[in-house]
Amino acid sequence: MSEAATEARWRPTPKFILRLACIEELTAGWPPGRFVEAGAGTGTVTRSFLDRGFTGTCYDITPETRDIIRRNIADKADLVDVPESSDDIAHDSYDFLFAFEVLEHVEDDVGALTQWTQWLRPHGRLLISVPAHQRKYGPADANVGHVRRYERTGLESLLTAAGYVDVEVRNYGFPLGNLSRLTQNLVDGKLRRGADDERSFTERSVDSGVKTSSGALRIAPLVNERTLAPFLAIQRRFYRRELGDGFVATARKA
Repeated sequence: MSEAATEARWRPTPKFILRLACIEELTAGWPPGRFVEAGAGTGTVTRSFLDRGFTGTCYDITPETRDIIRRNIADKADLVDVPESSDDIAHDSYDFLFAFEVLEHVEDDVGALTQWTQWLRPHGRLLISVPAHQRKYGPADANVGHVRRYERTGLESLLTAAGYVDVEVRNYGFPLGNLSRLTQNLVDGKLRRGADDERSFTERSVDSGVKTSSGALRIAPLVNERTLAPFLAIQRRFYRRELGDGFVATARKA
């Protein structure tokens, strides 16, 4: 598939809009600073910070995703452009570390987060998002290369093990994100029964960040902050509960 076709296969989903709203609300009072982002995908979340005056560096693992990032945000952000060159990112140099929907794809999540944390200056701030609740793991997770989903206590322990303090976790997405996941599980479950997925684990992980399912593409013209406003208001009331479908977490490097 061409790069242009790949980009045409990504549109904001309801869950993406719910997650972005939670991220923006959690960080509303943050002063602009310099960030480094692991697994920037299409760069859409990144651009929301760039538009607020943040500056930074993006890192992703494949040439295809780096090309998409370059076209979308390279006018405003630096891009690490050599495969597996994360060691070239300066240590203790960034005010913020971002990783959105990345850690659930990594077998050794503690090791990955510990490596990325070296880029962050002392007392710098981490901001991540991950899918919530292992009991919800299903065909939709397998289809996009998820190793796991997270529990709140497990996520807090992960951040502590990687050297963070002042951990804050919000559970977003109730109820629309839950309905979206259930629907996608039904669709992906039928697809997996009908045909084998020949993509590698890495290909499924990469595709999850830059491609949207055909069903979601069909409703994409109807999905925006205005049409989802009632659900955005509802999810705010449940950030401290365990009913939503994803976590957004922030913490400080010790």
